[in-house]
Amino acid sequence: MPRKPRPIDIADTAVALDTVAARLDEHIPADEAARFLRPVFSPHQGLLVTLSNLAASASRYASEHTDATAQERSLALNLGILAQELRDWSQVLHTTAEDVGKLAVPSSDPLATAVPTPPASRATALSEGRRR
Repeated sequence: MPRKPRPIDIADTAVALDTVAARLDEHIPADEAARFLRPVFSPHQGLLVTLSNLAASASRYASEHTDATAQERSLALNLGILAQELRDWSQVLHTTAEDVGKLAVPSSDPLATAVPTPPASRATALSEGRRR
């Protein structure tokens, strides 16, 4: 049985991610960058999917343990939206690590390095709908 998570485990993960970000800023070789990014963007067990699962659980927790005031419902809804958007981004970016690995080989196709289009933001759609 796995041990219970501790707040320090989350803090350690944050420090590791900051270290990876700093390493990427050092213009490391593309294959090394790909090794760092693959576990972040993997649509199956990557960090974005894990964060999506965390946000979804937090959304359920918020909706079950609140008095259902408008502010508390908003928290649960926003966490649910975050969960879905993280999952969507994971799907959009699932080839990013491999694409980073290919950056070392210049391509003559200008579209080959195009930035992926992000999924439509549900939060944006919701806030735009409220303005009407």
